[in-house]
Amino acid sequence: MAAKGKKNNLNTYNGNMSFPYAALPTLRQQPGISPYAPKQQLQRSKKSSGKKRKKVDPNRKYRLEKEKRIRKGRDYFFVMRKFVCFLVFILFAVCLGVFALGYLNILPDYVSLFVEPDYTPKDERFTENEEGVLVEVEDKSAHYSAMDPISGFIKKMFGMENILGPSQKYDSMVEKAESGATDMITSMILTYFPIAMVLYILTALISMIKAFLAMFGKRIYRLFGLSAIWMIIFGAVTAIGGMASNLPPESALNFGELVPFLMSYLTRMTNAGPQTAAGFGLFALLGVPVIIIILSMFMKRKVPYSIFD
Repeated sequence: MAAKGKKNNLNTYNGNMSFPYAALPTLRQQPGISPYAPKQQLQRSKKSSGKKRKKVDPNRKYRLEKEKRIRKGRDYFFVMRKFVCFLVFILFAVCLGVFALGYLNILPDYVSLFVEPDYTPKDERFTENEEGVLVEVEDKSAHYSAMDPISGFIKKMFGMENILGPSQKYDSMVEKAESGATDMITSMILTYFPIAMVLYILTALISMIKAFLAMFGKRIYRLFGLSAIWMIIFGAVTAIGGMASNLPPESALNFGELVPFLMSYLTRMTNAGPQTAAGFGLFALLGVPVIIIILSMFMKRKVPYSIFD
């Protein structure tokens, strides 16, 4: 009887049995847990056994809700205005054309950077021919394109006198800087201002290519206004170099002479001015980038995402 009672006690769970026997029903339901696991793990497994586990997306924190995916941050995007890009492309090409036409010696009166004006008064510019008809006297102004200082600088730095053409104006500037100019800044500007012209060409060329590519495709191109600002700076350095050629050798750089330098060729028939004046080509190099800055503000337009709704 005693043995039989002991057998019945083994098969009956009364809640007071030792650890292995008490844990067996739970372990059978959860075969993935070892019977020798710590009690805390067993307790957690019991609590979570009655609940269904949700599938957790590991990238959930990086994703937005559908209704907030577009409107978080800004609710629009930019596209390039093709026509404005075309206009900017043409303007950059005009700036490069000043140098190209000067190299080809085409329209020298209109693409020259520096001019030595003929200050003959307007009343003396007409004379009578044998038939008694008034004929205008030929204008004897000397025009110098952008290739004069550029070729002269290259010849001076790299000794290529036999390859490049004459550079009469730049040679006279360098001679003045090396022999007579006492101010160091004036001497440096007279010698090295063609570097600004080379940088002007590179900036205009890169920006022109960008403006051409902006007419096609969906990519957004920027910094056209900044490029135009740099072009104005390089053009201003070129103008200062031309102005410095009018200064006496013993004087320092005087920016008060900049206005007579810019205006003397336009007023040559009424007022006598300095020996060297700004030509129409220099006005183009300074004025066209200003138009580019204005147009660059309208090269992009906003398009709301709501058009896709």
